[in-house]
Amino acid sequence: MKSLSYPCGWSSCLPLEVRPLAGPRNAEETPTSARGRLTTKMDEALAVLKPFLGLETTEAGVATIRLTDDVLTAAQDLESIQALRGLLEHVAHSPQKAVLCITTPRCFSAKQCDTLWQHLGSLEGRRLDNFLFPDALTSIAVRREENICYWLFKWLRSVPKPVIMTFRGEVAFPLLGVGLACDHRIASSDAVFFNRSHDRDVPPATGLLYTLPACIGLARAASLMMRCREMTAQEAFDMGLMDQVVPDEQLESSARLTAAVAAKRCSPNTVAAVKLLLSQHLPPLDEFFAVEVKEVERATVRRPWAKFCGPSVAPTQHKGTR
Repeated sequence: MKSLSYPCGWSSCLPLEVRPLAGPRNAEETPTSARGRLTTKMDEALAVLKPFLGLETTEAGVATIRLTDDVLTAAQDLESIQALRGLLEHVAHSPQKAVLCITTPRCFSAKQCDTLWQHLGSLEGRRLDNFLFPDALTSIAVRREENICYWLFKWLRSVPKPVIMTFRGEVAFPLLGVGLACDHRIASSDAVFFNRSHDRDVPPATGLLYTLPACIGLARAASLMMRCREMTAQEAFDMGLMDQVVPDEQLESSARLTAAVAAKRCSPNTVAAVKLLLSQHLPPLDEFFAVEVKEVERATVRRPWAKFCGPSVAPTQHKGTR
């Protein structure tokens, strides 16, 4: 598989096996100086990512990634993308035994998704090799080698630690796909998952359809994507897409407790083995994302950007799946 070289030397493709960062860089470097170098590198990455997320560690053995409202904006900046790769590699090899991702009520909202789409739309005249989004700065929906979701999925399914993710407020369906690649999902009772593929008239481009059929079955997944516009947290739980639904004020404490228990339950080797074996029931990730990018391109090529960049309709409160 071809790799894209970035100016700062990061590989564009994260392999299935997470690359080791610890240890001396060369024969003259001591383990102590190696740790110091990696700490400095991590501090630099966190400084770049400060507008988008923060990293906390606890005595319970949990690495907590706390997202901000503007986390999707990181996909528009190459330096932030590179820093995120560094952060995830650091977390993979840190002493913490579990990873917890805490979201905000607005980070995956219709407004935030529209902002990202509008930025992608500004690239209308910059196509390359017939790809709709050729720029690495907007690699949410580009070919496999530049696809953020591709290497994020690979990291989630190979990192030897259980990953817990929370959902609250408005959540776009495509971001649910990233959650389904995690090992445990907890939603606040007021969370609403909204499907705007109908408005955009474009399939999701974040790996959602890689995991969704495996979670709820092919027929149910097809019905959900073709007909559903909104889904409550309780409905997502009933379908098996969420593992817990709790009041919003209890979300963080419940997630921290779940992560602390997960951190003590299995060794990293066992967690890695379970993830690998579970992945045997899914199609090869490379092949899926190659098809996904091709189909997104087919659905969007030669269509006016106004169709994609118009404002979405915010989710409404309702009593059942629409």
